[in-house]
Amino acid sequence: MTENTSFLEKPIFSTFSLNWEKTIYIIIFLLAVTTRFYDVGDRVMSHDESLHALYSYKLYNGDGYRHDPLMHGPFQFHIVALSYVIFGDNDFSARVPVVLFGIALVMLPYWFRPWLGKFGALVASFGLLISPFVLYYQRYIRNEAYLVFFAAMLALCLFSYMRTRHTKWFYIGAVILALTLSTKAVAYMQGFIGVVFIGTFFLWEWLDQKMYKIVQLAFSALALLISGGAIYFISNATDGDISTAELALMLGAILIAAVIIAPTADRKNKPVSNMLLSLMENWRGTLLQLIAPITILIAIFFLLHTTFFTNPDGFESGAFGTLRYWLGQQGVERGSQPTYYYFILMPLYEFLPLLIGGFGIFYYIFRGATSHIEEWDEETKTDETIYSSDGGTFAAYLILWTMCNFIIFSWAGEKMPWLSIHLTVPLIFLMGHFSQTILAKFDWQRLKSQDGLLFVILLPLLGISLFAVFSATPFQGQSLNELRETFQFIIALIVLAGISFGLWRSSLQLGKYITPLLYIVILTVLSVLTIRFSWMANYINYDYVNEFMVYAHGAPDVKWVLDEVDDISRRTVGDKQIKVAYGGVIWPMEWYMREYPNRAFFGSSPNRQALDAPVVIISPDSEVKKEDVEPYLGSDYNHFSYRQVWWPIETYKDLTFERIRREYISPDSDSANKDADREQIKKNWESLWQIFFYRNYINHTLNEWPFRTDMYVYIRKDILNDLWDYRTGPLTLEDFDPDPYVDLRIELPAMQLWGSNGFGDGQFVSPRAFTISPKGELYVADSGNHRIQVFDQNGTYLRGWGGEEGSDAGQMSEPWGIAVSEDGKVYVADTWNHRIQIFDEDGIYLSEFGSFVSTDGNPASEPGAFWGPRDVVIDEEGNVYVSDTGNKRVQKFTPNGEFITAWGGGGVIPGRFEEPVGLAIDSDGYIYVADTWNRRIQKFDANFEFVIEWEVVGWESENIVNKPFLVVDRKNRVFVSDPENYRIIVYNTDGDLLGTFGQFGQDVQSFRLPLDLTIGEGNMLFVLDSENNRIMKFLYPE
Repeated sequence: MTENTSFLEKPIFSTFSLNWEKTIYIIIFLLAVTTRFYDVGDRVMSHDESLHALYSYKLYNGDGYRHDPLMHGPFQFHIVALSYVIFGDNDFSARVPVVLFGIALVMLPYWFRPWLGKFGALVASFGLLISPFVLYYQRYIRNEAYLVFFAAMLALCLFSYMRTRHTKWFYIGAVILALTLSTKAVAYMQGFIGVVFIGTFFLWEWLDQKMYKIVQLAFSALALLISGGAIYFISNATDGDISTAELALMLGAILIAAVIIAPTADRKNKPVSNMLLSLMENWRGTLLQLIAPITILIAIFFLLHTTFFTNPDGFESGAFGTLRYWLGQQGVERGSQPTYYYFILMPLYEFLPLLIGGFGIFYYIFRGATSHIEEWDEETKTDETIYSSDGGTFAAYLILWTMCNFIIFSWAGEKMPWLSIHLTVPLIFLMGHFSQTILAKFDWQRLKSQDGLLFVILLPLLGISLFAVFSATPFQGQSLNELRETFQFIIALIVLAGISFGLWRSSLQLGKYITPLLYIVILTVLSVLTIRFSWMANYINYDYVNEFMVYAHGAPDVKWVLDEVDDISRRTVGDKQIKVAYGGVIWPMEWYMREYPNRAFFGSSPNRQALDAPVVIISPDSEVKKEDVEPYLGSDYNHFSYRQVWWPIETYKDLTFERIRREYISPDSDSANKDADREQIKKNWESLWQIFFYRNYINHTLNEWPFRTDMYVYIRKDILNDLWDYRTGPLTLEDFDPDPYVDLRIELPAMQLWGSNGFGDGQFVSPRAFTISPKGELYVADSGNHRIQVFDQNGTYLRGWGGEEGSDAGQMSEPWGIAVSEDGKVYVADTWNHRIQIFDEDGIYLSEFGSFVSTDGNPASEPGAFWGPRDVVIDEEGNVYVSDTGNKRVQKFTPNGEFITAWGGGGVIPGRFEEPVGLAIDSDGYIYVADTWNRRIQKFDANFEFVIEWEVVGWESENIVNKPFLVVDRKNRVFVSDPENYRIIVYNTDGDLLGTFGQFGQDVQSFRLPLDLTIGEGNMLFVLDSENNRIMKFLYPE
């Protein structure tokens, strides 16, 4: 009788044998999970990342998705949206898919053991685990993490089918190929490499020995002809399109690569040609076998590109538009990186696979590729039929994969750091294959022997002692430091001799095992260094651009700002309920702002409604600057600047052999100071070492990084005063001083307005002044057009004159003032001709007075001359008053322009001026002067005796256009323009504030630069809105 045993009582490992190999894979898996998931949501989203994350969110949120080649394939958006469904939408969940694919890639070499060998697969898996580029971009929302996994999987499908002929690999390959084509146009590159490999190896295997040699020579000659011709054309081209020649050079280089790997072909077993011939011999059966996989491929491609039938056009844009767009982008050359870009970048991070994999390439080409499949099949006896699939063929595929990737990505117009992962992965697989070749038959017991341990310990010490010897500068003098340097050199030399002797003795005992032991030491040392650089890049400098593996990278400040905004929102209106206005460069802010339901995006068109918010964030670009936003905010906000996006230093561009020699090898032969040049070369090497080993830039700090765009955060002062806790240090805030005019501000829309930008009748270019004549006609100094235009008070154009800038009689240069006398004479302040011109009311030139002079603030000096006359007013007797702004005085003339007197001079005491501009005379004969830079209005009697003054809260800047004017209406109210605060301030004649109106904008109650004012019929107030090129008519209430 059989006793039933509960599964809980069964041994866990009854069907699972845990050996050292599997234990190491479990450890690698746990490390892969830890290193990929650790703090993965902490890093700031960069430009491209935030775009991918947001459009995935739109799909997840029900807003749909339409395939656009600009953002590559749809696979990423669908899988990230799925991650949002499971984990919610945040930085962490957006990166979960790339992390999972990254872990899968790290473990994938386990299934390549038939071709890599056991030890080679472990080395490859370990290399993928610690690789700086692979690790970084498996924690970064880009397509590359998926693509390198798919590329490796397609290689697995190809060689597994070659080995077993199982049709399941058709199905797996179809799924992988569909996903690859739905990820990014780089898929076409990988497909091209596969076709080149199969096609060329079919030839190398299939041709007989004689034809093999002939074709090899023919291919070599053709490749050299194409490449040589392309190089000649490019080097001699003076202008025009060289893209065809560059493409020819790339194809020639690939042809050379195909010839180089020809000796690695397995001409005995012919794995590639036998596979193809078996498929062709039974071509009907092959077609039947391929129908289902091809159908699956098309179905997946169609579903993803059409977003599950919701976007039928997506199939065409995916099938054809993606390739068209990618080919078109090669001429754009985003980043403008040099052809040698990857040969600069890869040694900084991937020196481990670059050195070992690169050496493996030369080894296999000159010594022949090694197959690891026979030893594997001996350990995995099976009843199924196993076909030849290696004989060195897999190593050849890895070589071609590596070489073609370097060639194609160096040819492609866009060269970016994340594309380096495509170069790194095949090198790591090649490193694993070469490691198996070197260590497959190594007696590991030798490593435990006394001589083996001594050799392994002494070899790294040899490198350190060599460095100490060759970096020393002994026998330089008798000073204490120089003697110490000499002593250290002698000690290092003695230590070097001892280590060399120890290595020599141990090598005699080790014999043939020296090579694998040497390899183990090199592999170990380089692995430790790789782990160091990988740790620095991924867990210390991940948000900083002292690392070269990033581009257009989000700065850490972005999350600092968001933390502060969250804090303000939580303490004022609730979690993320605060209104945040933002505009300019929207990435990555668009991704982060989705969480704020009351956000207001103003883009490149700031407006009053959007900017009425406690927090405003502006990221300047070519269309909007912070200066376009600040007028709306006025003095109610404090602003802080932060780094938003930054780029690494790119001094490696424009490298030439001559520049390398001059900066790092030897000074110019004709140099006048060779000693100084040699010292500079030494400093250059020290600086290069600091950059390479420590990522430390001697001439640049991260706080003052030159290649960056900043964002500006504006926070309303009342919020700052009550809540702000500045996280980076103590912040002393001034007592909040609200605008003293704000309580008396009113909303006052214009009853009428007219004018626009242009040169036609009734149009203006930066008009600066106007007046209403005794006959009721409105005269406008259209300054930018250097002319005068006349209207009735309803805006009907009547006449005009001028228009051609000049200094002849009747010509003008940016007139800033105008007045009309009782007898119809028109006085024009022809500012930059430094004169007053007199015309009749029809524009006929009558006379002029004035010339240029600088009085240095002395009002009595050079009477009748001007620096730059601004405003002009006329009293009841017909006398003319002119504000001689640059000379800090007001001058009085007879109606004919004869000088009477002058007042003022520089200073702050009553009766003195700093930049006097606007003038006005009330019905009692009192004279008012806008004393701009003293920020006050001064009132004088008819004899220009000082009466009173009052402060104006405004007129802060000394901008050339911040020139205030004023006018007194029939009810003795003084209207004053405050140009750069975009408002009109109203006082009584004693200086008491009555009210204000206006704001920045273009609507009927807003200004962009209010300057001159005048009073018309019915006590209507006319305002000249200079930057909006219009005249506005208001009725100010009682």
